[in-house]
Amino acid sequence: MKNINKQSIMNFLSYLKHHQSKSVLCYYEPFYKDLSKEIQTIALENKIDLSCFEISDLSIADFTNNFSDNRFYIFFYDTSSRSYPAPQCLNTLREEFRKLKQCTNIIRAVNINDYFSEIFVSPSEYIYNLNKSLIDLGKKSKIMHITDNNGSSLEIELDPNKWDNVDGSLEIADFIPSEIANGPRNVNGVIYFTGGFLSQIPLAKKYGLVTEPLKLTVKDRKIIDVDTKNSELKKDILEILQDNPGNAILEEAGIGTNSGVKLRGLGLPFEERHCGFHAGFGGLVKNSFHWDIIFGQSKISFDNKLIFDSSKGFLI
Repeated sequence: MKNINKQSIMNFLSYLKHHQSKSVLCYYEPFYKDLSKEIQTIALENKIDLSCFEISDLSIADFTNNFSDNRFYIFFYDTSSRSYPAPQCLNTLREEFRKLKQCTNIIRAVNINDYFSEIFVSPSEYIYNLNKSLIDLGKKSKIMHITDNNGSSLEIELDPNKWDNVDGSLEIADFIPSEIANGPRNVNGVIYFTGGFLSQIPLAKKYGLVTEPLKLTVKDRKIIDVDTKNSELKKDILEILQDNPGNAILEEAGIGTNSGVKLRGLGLPFEERHCGFHAGFGGLVKNSFHWDIIFGQSKISFDNKLIFDSSKGFLI
């Protein structure tokens, strides 16, 4: 694994302050042993009661029988690009997670081992303040306008009552900061997308970072036309849209706010926290599914105020 940055571990541990647990239990797959032990060392130095165990040693019965709101649980494991067998308990454990999905004291840090130092490069206070400033401004704005160097121009009518905030405090079960997102009232325009996919369909595995623009025409929140020189990609996108009409609806206008996250086109969940715009389609209509396109570069304005430029960063 890559070198572990001590400050990133301190930033990671700082999110624990939002939960009044007396102790922290960290379960890890072998690939995460070095990271987990380093986190434990720094936690103990800072008087945080944190114990580490291999997931393969975990008894599901003990976990469920002794589950406590006074404990904080962290699980480090991979679900993709695995080069070693998964512990047998993981499938059962995932079922338990589904049962306990409303719990705010369970963290599943998945597929982040090589990227930990990048993901947690920013102090939690910085993420909290940036997200708050963006949402405060967004709630006062009517339109989010998205442009890029490819010619994209997307006009998004914001809903002031549909802002989501992933900053590590209000939604602690999602422990990878940071992102804000709006469920827009309406969206119109043309996208010439280059960047990465995030989807349960392995678009990222097949295409990686998209460099040949994918043109998506959006009218009244729905994709009405698809075009690209990559005929195979066009075919795959059309199949997604034809599978369920809900897959064409732009449900999420997201802004990643994590300056440490690089967009690699690997389809890893934290990639949508990459600074800039991402659009999420589908997932709310019955039997549809959610898929994201994460822009490699973008400019974002609230009304007429430029608040982000990939070449400059956030401007508020």
